[in-house]
Amino acid sequence: MTITKNLQRSLYLVLAVIALGNGHWAYASSVVYEDVDIAEGYWGRGGNRGRGHSLNVITLDHTGSYELSLTDFEFPKAFKKITVGIMGSHRPLARLDGPGSISFDADAGDYWLGLAYKTDRHWGLGMYGIEIRHLESVPVGTSPVPLPGAALLMLSGLAGLVSITGKRTRRAS
Repeated sequence: MTITKNLQRSLYLVLAVIALGNGHWAYASSVVYEDVDIAEGYWGRGGNRGRGHSLNVITLDHTGSYELSLTDFEFPKAFKKITVGIMGSHRPLARLDGPGSISFDADAGDYWLGLAYKTDRHWGLGMYGIEIRHLESVPVGTSPVPLPGAALLMLSGLAGLVSITGKRTRRAS
């Protein structure tokens, strides 16, 4: 099957539009806070061995939705328990027990970011990562393109172009 120059240009144009429009408009995000650190458990007596905590102040610049992610790098070993939470002046905003992510809504301002963990008793160390992203939403009044309908429309248009080009080549021969 030979592809004519016009059909080839049309395909390139369609692919360029798809590539440009393939951004995550509804779920764009920007990193607000990021930390990778090594946690050292206390070597106290009794049940406190291997436990630790940290408390930091973070600033969220925008009102809106955020995503909190916690990663256990399992180096040198996985944490036995790890919890991260964000606290406002009067109420907790989010709490995550174990690796994963959670979404929450917050106003602009300063918040407490707390981390509590329990390491392996033998190593007493663990490596973790915390990331907070601001989720930017689609502006009011716009709606994202429904992908199944758009794909069906694009494929039917391409099929029409291929059939027209096929008829022209058959007539010319």
